[in-house]
Amino acid sequence: MFQKVLVALDRSANGRRIFAQALGLAKSLGAELTLLHVLSMVENDIPPSSPRPSLPEWDVLGKDDFDLYFQQWDRLHQEALQWLQNLADEALRVGVPCAVIQRHGSPGRIICELAQAYDLVILGRRGRSGLGEFLLGSVSNYVLHQCPCAVWAIQGVQQDLTLPPRILVALDRPAGQRVMEEMIPLAKALKAKLNLVHILSGEETDSPSLPIAPISEVYGYPEESLKLYQEEWRAYEKQGLDLLTTYAAHGVAHGLAVETTQVLAMPGPGICEQAKSWKADMIVMGRRGLGNLEEFFLGSVSNYVVHHSPCSVLVINLPALVTPELNAEPLAEITP
Repeated sequence: MFQKVLVALDRSANGRRIFAQALGLAKSLGAELTLLHVLSMVENDIPPSSPRPSLPEWDVLGKDDFDLYFQQWDRLHQEALQWLQNLADEALRVGVPCAVIQRHGSPGRIICELAQAYDLVILGRRGRSGLGEFLLGSVSNYVLHQCPCAVWAIQGVQQDLTLPPRILVALDRPAGQRVMEEMIPLAKALKAKLNLVHILSGEETDSPSLPIAPISEVYGYPEESLKLYQEEWRAYEKQGLDLLTTYAAHGVAHGLAVETTQVLAMPGPGICEQAKSWKADMIVMGRRGLGNLEEFFLGSVSNYVVHHSPCSVLVINLPALVTPELNAEPLAEITP
């Protein structure tokens, strides 16, 4: 379970909401917080008179220009640090251990460097479009791809986590077991209601594939091949339902309210649609760790969901998973 939480904040109204969410989570989990603010050129309140003219203008900049510039940065540094400390004092007053860190540089890289010592990173997402994010970059997008620990990307108006949240848990094989191992302690602490969702999709590792035949586009598939495919697909559906039933039983054994859903869809859109129709407060899912270039060309379910979800998304990093046997008993090491 998450015991050390790094909360990346900026001095916007959204930053205050993210802190409130992080504080509610820390109170529920008994976790300690570290509030991080990164001074960077992407913030809205950077010094307005930054000496960044075109090259021919450098000759006209004098010492007074640079003195003013650095004075503004120093004032910004002190104001932001005091803002962080005020938030930390608020956390301490309600019994949550809280420290502060302020750095200068690239927000995404600094967050990921510091994340080595934490179980969870919490940050907001500004909601750039896919093209805008590709061209201009995004702190949340960078952290999602590079962070060594779980990432909770908060967007929109969030439910008060002192109330039982509705959490949609997206499961597949083999990531489902690892996601549930992380999810059960969190759900117990939050007294959450769970909807365990499995998306039937040809993108899943062990889903059946249509038979490949050079003449299939002209003459169609042989009847025997189609029959075999249909049998394999029915077995795949049953395996998904069996796993959902097993995971749900573990949740119920821990005193959680659990329901299950299995639908045929593309994974990313299917998860987002289920979250919208079920009115989820949070989506929890795993990330397989595609490389940046591979993810750009092939896509990523977690990347799609973070960009299109109607609610916050908690992404659990899943390094080097080994596919379990289908008849293996998952979550055996978790006791009620």
